[in-house]
Amino acid sequence: MILEIMRDTLLDSLSKTVPITEKRTSLPILSHVLLEAGSSTLTLIATDLEVGIRVINESQVTEPGSLAIPSKKMYEIVRELGTSPVSLRSLEKNRMVIEAGHGVFELSGMDAGEYPAWLTLDQAQAVTVSAEKLLHMIDKTMFAASTDDSRFNLNGILFEQEGQHTRFVATDGHRLAFINEDLGFTLESSVVVPRKGIGELRRVLEGIKEEIVLGIEQKNLFVKTERFMMTVRL
Repeated sequence: MILEIMRDTLLDSLSKTVPITEKRTSLPILSHVLLEAGSSTLTLIATDLEVGIRVINESQVTEPGSLAIPSKKMYEIVRELGTSPVSLRSLEKNRMVIEAGHGVFELSGMDAGEYPAWLTLDQAQAVTVSAEKLLHMIDKTMFAASTDDSRFNLNGILFEQEGQHTRFVATDGHRLAFINEDLGFTLESSVVVPRKGIGELRRVLEGIKEEIVLGIEQKNLFVKTERFMMTVRL
């Protein structure tokens, strides 16, 4: 893998993946971000098996390839670089060289084949919704969700259909919050989206002004734009 990408673009993508990969885990591969270089794009994939995110960036690819690199270490390196374009080059034994300006760094990674497979959600019921409206509904309910791990059925937000509107409900057993909005689609069944997934989803939605695609398939919820896609296990 040999490519060049703008520093700010890479930093923005890493800032979305680091919060997912830095959680404590017994699987070392989950602390890594998967880099996949295509013909003209660099895709970053991160997952903790409950929440996953994929971000696609335009880049100048000389040689396609893939490699899993420690997410936090790579983020810390790229964050300290100047505004020069960043060059990424994979070496033997799962190592990668990061170059920008006068800086040269080398990181040890893991085989991309060990990374968990990305979910394919081709059969999902999907609709286009306003990112700002979805974020508003999350903000009006998430604060009331339980943080007690022993009450896992309350550790999230309930999505349900209420007439022509979609209702979000959250409670910790002492207080309850709900909001009804017309998101332009009808839920076939009620689902509970975990607090952890809601938190990551909220972080990604901040700053997005355009509409996004929202879908639910069996035990997974997903949102996507042209540049990124996030999945949350229900």
